[in-house]
Amino acid sequence: QCDPAYIRVLRDLGFTAYRGMENNWVENKVHVRFPLRILRLTDTYFPITGYGSCTPEQEDGIWNLRGTQMFRPIFKPLKFMEGLKVHRIKRRMLYAAKNGLTFHLWWHPHNIGVRTAEHMAQLEEIFRYYAELKEKYGMESRNMREATEK
Repeated sequence: QCDPAYIRVLRDLGFTAYRGMENNWVENKVHVRFPLRILRLTDTYFPITGYGSCTPEQEDGIWNLRGTQMFRPIFKPLKFMEGLKVHRIKRRMLYAAKNGLTFHLWWHPHNIGVRTAEHMAQLEEIFRYYAELKEKYGMESRNMREATEK
């Protein structure tokens, strides 16, 4: 997923940062097998891989801003668990805020292009929580360039 040859190409083309893979035992498996997909899905709702926050790392002249958690699209058969997904994200944000770490929530735009109102409501809840963490712990929201300049 993060082939070193591709990362060198990014650097050579002038990119200064990329979103690397989450740093946990589930995400670090290159070959996706069905059991790993189940574990990834489970980790969306339950903390099987811990909190996973990190700080940006410079590797070979380019910054790796590892994803902390993917904002996964609503999975209809598990829709009843969506509250757990948002709660999991908030717990990871709290951990990062308390420990001065980076929490990197990411998604692919097409993943929230359906059920848009529901996804936006979840994101609004997460953004409101971020405002609380900013007030209480000084958590900062930064884009990828800003995160590498810190």
